[in-house]
Formats: sequence, C-alpha cells, structure tokens
Amino acid sequence: MEQETIENYIKVIYILGQDDYVKIEDYIKMLDKENISDEILDVVDLLIKKELIVRDDKGIKLTEKGLKLAKKIYQKHELFEDFLKYFLHYDKEKAHEESEKLEHYVSDEMATKLEQFMTSSRKRHGKKAVNPMHELNHLARHRGRRGWGPLLKRIFIANKITGKRIIPLTWLKPGEEGKVHEIHCGWRKTQRLTHLGLTKGTPVSVVRTSPFGGALEIFVRDTHYVLGHAIANKVMIEVEPNGERV
Repeated sequence: MEQETIENYIKVIYILGQDDYVKIEDYIKMLDKENISDEILDVVDLLIKKELIVRDDKGIKLTEKGLKLAKKIYQKHELFEDFLKYFLHYDKEKAHEESEKLEHYVSDEMATKLEQFMTSSRKRHGKKAVNPMHELNHLARHRGRRGWGPLLKRIFIANKITGKRIIPLTWLKPGEEGKVHEIHCGWRKTQRLTHLGLTKGTPVSVVRTSPFGGALEIFVRDTHYVLGHAIANKVMIEVEPNGERV
C-alpha cells in the first residue's frame, strides 16, 4: 500500500477522534463504505502492524507514532488550503482538492518556509488575499538573495498547480526557454531590459550559463545578449508546469 493511502487512512482517524478512540462504524462511514469489508480489515491490520493504531473493544486509536504523523499531514493540509485561498485566490472547494494532493508530497522544510512566508505577509496585510509576486518581491528587497532564493523556489514549484509556473530567468538551463512574465527591479533597469526586447509574453531562451552564479547568455527576438546573474534573477519567466518549453 502506498504511503499516501496510509496517510489518508490515519488522517481520517485523527479527524474523527484525534487522540481518542474511534468506533469502527464511524470510521467506515467516514471512508464512504457501507459495511466492514476485507479491504477495511486489511487496512486496519496494516496500520496496526506499522504501529500507527491500536484496536480493542472500544474501537481504534492512533498510537503516539500515528498521532504525530496524522497531525503533521492534517496541519500541512490546513496550511496549503489557507495559502491557496488567500494568496492564490482559489475557491474553497478547489483549494481543498489541491491540498489533498500537496499534503503528501511537500517536505516539512518547505511547509515551514511557506508558513513563515504567510506569517510575514499577514503582519503587513492582515488575513486577506494578497499578490504573491508582490510579497516575494518584498522578500527579495529585504532579505537578500540568500534569504529569499530558496523560499522563492519552493513557493513557485508548489504554485505549478495554478496552471502557470513562474521562475527566475536564472533557473532556466541552456537550451530551455519560456515567456517573460514580469520584471522585478527599478525603473531604469526595467527600461534597459525592455529595450533589449524583454517585454511581457516575449519568448526567451538561455544559450549558456557561467559557473558559480556568473553571467548568462540569452536569446531573445533573434538577438544574443549577456545579462549579469543579479539582474537576470529579477526577470520572472513563465514555463509549462510539467517543465516542457512554452
């Protein structure tokens, strides 16, 4: 049985009883099953074998190990659902559906970083929908590249579920391409990049990169240019969510 399935089963127990006993009948109803089947019994036996639950005359109950895992999955779900609704403007139903997927595949480290990002944002805006691009630009200005880079990467990889994946130009590998989405730098530098042809929706590809965060050569509007790593990092590129070229 896949880990995702196991996590879903123990999450149901957590929702019903948290650290208390859950009647097997209630558990079956929550799983949308009509009655006890061999499948359910096999699942219960597996969870017992993995020391995630115990079972006796009172019903089933999460062990300390099971409670810890279930609580983590549940909290991740709440975190992502909150992020999708208030930061990416998903409706409640769609946010819940996507969070059901994300809760199993996103690392604890990313969840922690995302929570810090949301907390920082709400200190300035309160609990209301905000523009994630503006928030990330704020982090870029106040934390420096080392502080915001890893967070930016994790957030936008998770953001692929929106149908768009927005990444810095510096993340494209030689031979890869995308479309200009937005430029995050001062007016003068933005004007300079615009004059080079880097306007919204324009295809751009990376020809070659330099090691250790050096300059990169790009190809845009039938012309080759060389950009410094710092300014290229402020050019946001739209690529296909599955990584294919736009």
